[in-house]
Amino acid sequence: MRAEAVDADIITAQDVRPRFRLYTFEGPAPTVTATDLWDCSVDAALGEAGRWDETRLWSLALVSARGPAAGLSWLSGYDYREPPNDRHRWAARRVMQDRYLSAQSRAGRPVVLPDGLRVVRMFLGWAESPLWESFTDSYPADPAALGLSPALAADLRAWNARWNAHDPEQAMPDEDAFLHEGRRLHRRVQSELAGIAEVRPEFDRG
Repeated sequence: MRAEAVDADIITAQDVRPRFRLYTFEGPAPTVTATDLWDCSVDAALGEAGRWDETRLWSLALVSARGPAAGLSWLSGYDYREPPNDRHRWAARRVMQDRYLSAQSRAGRPVVLPDGLRVVRMFLGWAESPLWESFTDSYPADPAALGLSPALAADLRAWNARWNAHDPEQAMPDEDAFLHEGRRLHRRVQSELAGIAEVRPEFDRG
């Protein structure tokens, strides 16, 4: 998050009738449905979107122009059909996935995405391994229980141990090289869990 003070009286335009666009994503492909919501507040739009929590992934945008070439400002999530290729898209994807998986857990259903994949998070923390599976009993997740090779499990533990050993009040020595190694490990984990889980890289600020 970034916050910046501005002059409250400098306003270029106002719109008291905002238009929101709700996207829902259904099935493994997924199939997308778009619905425009008029004459409502953002709270009401989010409430309408939230009724899909247990059945579909969804995202909500503010429509910032008129006509077929309307611009969108994402308020929650993003176009899930786009592969995440930077930290902003991964963060938006995380919001969409977590609310869906949380709803599945509360309902006592398998904690998997609509395409049947589990979600394994990769971030640095207090456990031996940097792998975690939210909303399940596998939080944190054991690499061996996930089916990862012993060599990869050992490399993950060694990488995580380097982080835990450094002084949190100080910068990580050779941080660029450390993060590069994390990205390489992420690719290896995703390769070994192909068809089983989507692995979210939550350690990387790049």
